[in-house]
Amino acid sequence: MRSAGQHGEPRHGTAINRLLEQAEPTRTRLLQQLVDRLGMVGLHTVTRRDDRQDVVSDPGRLNIGGVTADSRHVVPESLFVAVAGSAADGHDFVEAAARAGAGAALVERPVPGVRIPQIVTSSTRRALAEAAAWWYGDPSRELGVIGITGTDGKTTTSLMASAALEAAGIPTGLLGTVATQIGGVREANLSHSTTSEAPVLQRALRAMVLAGDRAAVIETTSHGLAMDRVAAIDYDVAILTNLSHEHLELHGTFEAYRDAKRSLFDRLAVDAVHPTKTAMHWPRTGIVNADDPSAGAFVAATRAAQARLITYGRAATAEVR
Repeated sequence: MRSAGQHGEPRHGTAINRLLEQAEPTRTRLLQQLVDRLGMVGLHTVTRRDDRQDVVSDPGRLNIGGVTADSRHVVPESLFVAVAGSAADGHDFVEAAARAGAGAALVERPVPGVRIPQIVTSSTRRALAEAAAWWYGDPSRELGVIGITGTDGKTTTSLMASAALEAAGIPTGLLGTVATQIGGVREANLSHSTTSEAPVLQRALRAMVLAGDRAAVIETTSHGLAMDRVAAIDYDVAILTNLSHEHLELHGTFEAYRDAKRSLFDRLAVDAVHPTKTAMHWPRTGIVNADDPSAGAFVAATRAAQARLITYGRAATAEVR
């Protein structure tokens, strides 16, 4: 157990920023490792160089010193990932990233006239998640990870879950709408963004590992799921609070919204991409609100993933009432 001074009251300031800075790797990594990983998850890649579009025979010789999807954050030898967003298309900034010293770019279409290797893949958004996890050494595989999704109640449930784990003697990190907690230091999340982009998430998870946390509680939104921000996080437990007809501006329909949230439970499956963990031996578990009209879809997803199922609610059929 840690003292109340370590994990009780939120701390404001730069303590978590320092922990995040310390989590940034200091050694370069061979790009070929990432290329191989992208192939393993089904993202076919072709590596090309400059406007002549000559195929680079040996991308393994390239060393990468960071991963970012923001050209303003490029450091020498970093990998710039061109992601098309609602407001801007990262492909328009590949040249700026090259001028800033990027060693290579991940793109969905070649950008002519840019004299750095470009790895062409079918989905740079999914590739960004894999690249971030690769760069930070897959920290979620060293933690017991609980993902909480639903229209309402995510924050309350995440705070309760982290408090329960701490009370049981398990140092726990937290990534949520109102607070971030790493290594017993809790600070307000002033941006109030719930599921950040993949490099931010993966760096925070690595910081948790380095700070001695053994578990992580992550508020996991439908946006984060649909936009592949959490695609390379290995979850152990998925919790559904509830679903209602809200937040449809991205998804368009309630069915698409439901399916995005259900995909969290699909991720409970153990396979070659998401292997059994050696650090925390938690059984993969789906926890579903039996009172919710959409509960059946989440129960089915949990069973399809061959994970343990726990239902809760007022319903007579709920395991926890």
